[in-house]
Amino acid sequence: MECATDDESDAASGCKDDRFSKYLVYLERVVKLSNLFLKGPASPEFSWLQEVTEALKNVPDTPANLTFGFRPGGRGYHSASSNSLHQLLTLLRDAMLHLRYEECAEILKSIVSGCRVLMPLALEIAIHRSEMEILYNLPDLPQTLGRDVVEQLKHLDIAINSQQLTVEQFIHKLTFQGVDEAMECVFNIPKVKVQLASSSHSKQVALFYRAFKGLAHYLKWEKTQTSGQSQSIHQFSQNMQSEQHAEDALSEFSSVTSQPGDWDMFISNQVQLLQFLGRHGEALAILKSNRKRNEDNPRSYHSLLEYYQGQGDSANHLALLTEYCIKWPSDKSYCLQLSDSLLASDNSDQSISVRLLFNLLDYSCHRQDLELWEKFKNFLSAAIAKDNSTRRCICEEWRRRDWWLPFHFSSKQAAPNLLTIKNDVLELLKNTENRNESCIF
Repeated sequence: MECATDDESDAASGCKDDRFSKYLVYLERVVKLSNLFLKGPASPEFSWLQEVTEALKNVPDTPANLTFGFRPGGRGYHSASSNSLHQLLTLLRDAMLHLRYEECAEILKSIVSGCRVLMPLALEIAIHRSEMEILYNLPDLPQTLGRDVVEQLKHLDIAINSQQLTVEQFIHKLTFQGVDEAMECVFNIPKVKVQLASSSHSKQVALFYRAFKGLAHYLKWEKTQTSGQSQSIHQFSQNMQSEQHAEDALSEFSSVTSQPGDWDMFISNQVQLLQFLGRHGEALAILKSNRKRNEDNPRSYHSLLEYYQGQGDSANHLALLTEYCIKWPSDKSYCLQLSDSLLASDNSDQSISVRLLFNLLDYSCHRQDLELWEKFKNFLSAAIAKDNSTRRCICEEWRRRDWWLPFHFSSKQAAPNLLTIKNDVLELLKNTENRNESCIF
């Protein structure tokens, strides 16, 4: 068996303020979440841009006579009647294919600055996808290029929701520039009123916008918590600010996390704020509700487990941990945590741990896992001495010996200390088989 791989990134870097670098661990997941409704980076072939370009070739007159061209002998692009829009899009595609992103930004800036009317939806999508492709490949966009294209897009009368653009910009700035810059783009969104048809898409955009606005308030709250309070005269004012940021964040989060979907990254912040305000009952209710709605999401269990552990509620923690490990038996860290907890309890049923540990070692990636084999050896030594029922369970799981022996105990490439531990495990398993008369193979 092969181990399941975790598709989430552990951490990211690049934030100017190291105090808030921990929030960058969210970013890869944030981008994945955003891709549910945003137009993410294009494929390497930029086929979507090719399709728009080809479609515009057959249009005799582009909308409102939008025509652009390259200024001969000079820098940049400018409006001209000699070249049509599809030619400029062709230049944009070619520049992208050759990874000339500064040139792409110049072309895109001209397209956006020249548009003063409602554009075809396909062109809007092409512009937006191009803009995000440039931003993520050219994080330090030169100031000579003027304002970010995303800012210009916000001020256009286009069908792409300005909240959608703000979320994209928030992610980008938090990734490459810093927390303060990211918060600024959320709080300074232009008051552009675009009438969009009511749809699940636009509703999802609005939810994500409120979630990220709540995250921005949360970051402001976090900043007040980590800043020094050396001058007591300002402490009261700072506490008031901190509580206000917490309430503002909770107001945004509460309208989002109660909706169907994977909101656990925002729920963890929401719970932290509720605990800060002493509202522990609300925090627990939110975590329980999230797990009930998202039973197939392991992170909904993680959050509740962390809460129980932090509150010292060992009984509920053990019950939920057992439920989690039965549902996700390949999660090594939690399965080992459960086996340690059950072994430390005199009245616990060890059969669960026996099955989980055997199951973990069925995965080929654990053949050379020294930590797991050492845990397995210590568990067998302690569990065998407990009672006959545990020995019977071990004996039942040892029915896999026909394929385990060549799978685990024939390798000569293992480190000497691992070979020693494996030999000890093999002896323990054989002794268990010999001592338990009910073992029938």
